[in-house]
Amino acid sequence: MVHELTSRSLEESLHWADVIAIGPGSGAGRVG
Repeated sequence: MVHELTSRSLEESLHWADVIAIGPGSGAGRVG
């Protein structure tokens, strides 16, 4: 169970990292 929670946390962290790195506006052109 701890492993699942860790994996989920890592995925969420990576997702948010991408969102912050891309930022609003410039992300529209990179998506897809």
